[in-house]
Amino acid sequence: MSNSDPYQFQEKTHIELRADTYTLPSPEMRKAMYEAEVGNDGFGE
Repeated sequence: MSNSDPYQFQEKTHIELRADTYTLPSPEMRKAMYEAEVGNDGFGE
């Protein structure tokens, strides 16, 4: 059976690409970021 509309049976898909900015950090997450060690181990910082 042939169909002239190739998109007739395709479902639409939604992909969320904002995962890292879509939510707000909790107070616990903010505290962890504030207390995180910074620097580059490769350069001995």
